[in-house]
Amino acid sequence: MGSILRAMIVGFAGILLMLPVWANADTEQGIAWLISVQNGDGSWGQEPTKVAATSEVLAAFRHQGLDQSVFYLRALAWLANAKTDSADALARKILALEESGIDTGSMDLAGTLKAYREEWNVYKNGYRENYLWGPYEDFSGGILDSALAVTALDRSGASDADLAYVFVTLMGQWQGLGDEGWSYYYGDRNYGSEILPTAETVFALSLYWEVLYGLGRFDRL
Repeated sequence: MGSILRAMIVGFAGILLMLPVWANADTEQGIAWLISVQNGDGSWGQEPTKVAATSEVLAAFRHQGLDQSVFYLRALAWLANAKTDSADALARKILALEESGIDTGSMDLAGTLKAYREEWNVYKNGYRENYLWGPYEDFSGGILDSALAVTALDRSGASDADLAYVFVTLMGQWQGLGDEGWSYYYGDRNYGSEILPTAETVFALSLYWEVLYGLGRFDRL
């Protein structure tokens, strides 16, 4: 038996011992599959969604009490050093690290995320487009990207009243007509609402209403 396979078997056996008593066979099988498809560098998935996939698996493992397992720690180490070139990926990285107990303040990830907003929301002729985050440089402002970004800033302690006001105001202006949800991109309100940007925007708005007015908020599960 190869040393790598032996290590995986021993590691998985340890994982099963760490699972909560209420974890059932379905959960065990799901965790086993996730372990079997973990990349050699500790991440999950393929580019350009490795950060998002790895962040989701980390959350799943953490909620199963597996945050001290070698599989979790390898993934966390990969994520902490992963390069991100989109607002979506950087926001998810900040959220995952913060929720894992890592203070991202010393890494200045929030500063980088804010800089994305300043740099990407200006046309090449110098005209500011909308004051939201876009998915990538030179792209139109994205509602999903912006909702994830302001949530990440809130979780890392880097939110502020000015940013809260801009976000809440713009989301009010660009809420969909008729169905009252949000689409993916700023300015697309006539194209119909989508589930993901609406869900993330509702959550982000709950955070920023608190920043502005001290109203109640939801906690991210």
